[in-house]
Amino acid sequence: MRLFLILFASLLFSMDQAQAQFGVRVGLHRASSSYSIDGESISTGWLNRLAFGVSYEQKVNDQLSFRPEILLSHYGVSFLEQSSPDESSTFQMNFIQLPLLLKYYATNSLFFEVGPYLAHGVGNIELKFCPSLPDGEFCETRTLDFDSKGEESLKPFDFGASLGLGYRVFKGISLGVRYNLGLANLGNDFAGYKNKSLLVSLSYDF
Repeated sequence: MRLFLILFASLLFSMDQAQAQFGVRVGLHRASSSYSIDGESISTGWLNRLAFGVSYEQKVNDQLSFRPEILLSHYGVSFLEQSSPDESSTFQMNFIQLPLLLKYYATNSLFFEVGPYLAHGVGNIELKFCPSLPDGEFCETRTLDFDSKGEESLKPFDFGASLGLGYRVFKGISLGVRYNLGLANLGNDFAGYKNKSLLVSLSYDF
């Protein structure tokens, strides 16, 4: 996480501040994953989570700008048992995410975003299993640390691609939708796990 903060700060100080804007972002993070065991894909569901953070936008010209952000993104995924719909399990985790986006203004209000992102897991991974029981639901919860080799848990380092669009509603206030596709396998040799998410957010640029 320290590396992400250093990289973000380096980007800020290396740019001309004359046509720059700082901003904040908060939104609904609809997260899931591409999950497989021994090459066989497993059906997964989506979890509604939160994301929030700060941004910096540097104009290249009237239509194009560079926008790095640093976000705390809550990820997760749900699994439904095919044989028993009442049984479910979830993974929930947090990532510090650094999108490095090019932002293109098609009009004064409508814009598109594209670029890579880097991310690093922070805190613990929470596993929750809710079996179907005759006398009611009982959920078992346990936590795991991120594992750099992915042997006991998920690897902490993630990277991928982001694609989005937005609309500036008022001066400084924008609504946006962004899809994040994880390209890094956070699992191990037997289980593949790649993050994916849809972010619907509100941003304010100072």
